[in-house]
Amino acid sequence: WLTPVEIFCPWYSQAIGAWIAQQAHGHSGRLRVVEIGGGTGTNALCLLDWARSNAPSLYERMSYSIVEVSEPLADLQARRLTAHGDRVRVVYGDATDAAALAEAHGGSPEDHAFVLALEVCDNMPHDKVVLRLSPEGEEELLEAVVVGPENEEQLRPAEDELVLDAVESSGLLQVLRKDLRDRQKQDLFSQLANKLGAVFGGRSSCDVETTAAFVPTTALAFLRAVRTAIPNHTLFLADFDDFPPADLSWCTPEQLRESPLRARNAPLVSSRDVHGENRDHPTYAVEHGTADIMWAVDFPAYVYMYKKTMGSAARTCRFDQSRAFLEQYANMTATRTLSGYNPLLEDFTNTSILRASSSPPATNTEREVPSALR
Repeated sequence: WLTPVEIFCPWYSQAIGAWIAQQAHGHSGRLRVVEIGGGTGTNALCLLDWARSNAPSLYERMSYSIVEVSEPLADLQARRLTAHGDRVRVVYGDATDAAALAEAHGGSPEDHAFVLALEVCDNMPHDKVVLRLSPEGEEELLEAVVVGPENEEQLRPAEDELVLDAVESSGLLQVLRKDLRDRQKQDLFSQLANKLGAVFGGRSSCDVETTAAFVPTTALAFLRAVRTAIPNHTLFLADFDDFPPADLSWCTPEQLRESPLRARNAPLVSSRDVHGENRDHPTYAVEHGTADIMWAVDFPAYVYMYKKTMGSAARTCRFDQSRAFLEQYANMTATRTLSGYNPLLEDFTNTSILRASSSPPATNTEREVPSALR
């Protein structure tokens, strides 16, 4: 899987650099950038190269750190970025660990930093929850666990604090409740038919009403770590907001009916066989390491979750389609083809960018765009 950073190198990263320059206009002192999951180091390299050539005064006071959970990628990033000397640091660690973020930040908690997360959240693990209404009308929230050698999904009462907090903080609990009410209305006729069948000796197939969703638990843990380690920050989170429907034409009707992916925010689970052909799967419970599991980011839920997590410190939080951001900050002339087609704008239309800031009340890091940077 290739991301916009790699395909549109160096133009995508240069647009992020121009945005950082605009946001930092008028600020003095150390300019800190912390990137989460730097991949092969392409974004860091292109952004730093651009800053050195186009904003030298900014470059001179810039420090750039990457928090990377993969040791091989951390080593690759360090090698690729040697040209930028000791202003670059690669921290081998988990972005949900506040200590790793604090090490990458390298300053006091009051020091502002730009936090970049590019195509990271779509791979952050989620948890599946089920909201169920029993025959007695009691609402129950369950969490899914995978057990046994066959990777069987089982449900148990939701007790994990992070799962419970993510359901609430993302606003999904209200969504699930609405889904459940809507489903009840839709099923009134079938429930009546089943109950009449039960009167005459049959068994109801609607004993329990359920609705399910995958919740961004790891993303919540990441935002909490940012709140702890870098409370004064500007966040730039770019990711996929949608994926093409899975091709499950090879599945049996039973596999489709029993698929654990029949839920809100379900991931795309895809692998590649020995012939290089992609194969989508009807379950997330595949053998470990055999498939990519990718979630389209629910940006409205992330906005809700960011504001809920940051509380009164949150200053701004919004998301836009990537095109809107790139039209404002990217070099349109350099990326426009002779026919007028601009792949930077017209490819990857299923991506969005969330920009948010949290800081002490006296600080506001969102600024108007200077005309020189438009």
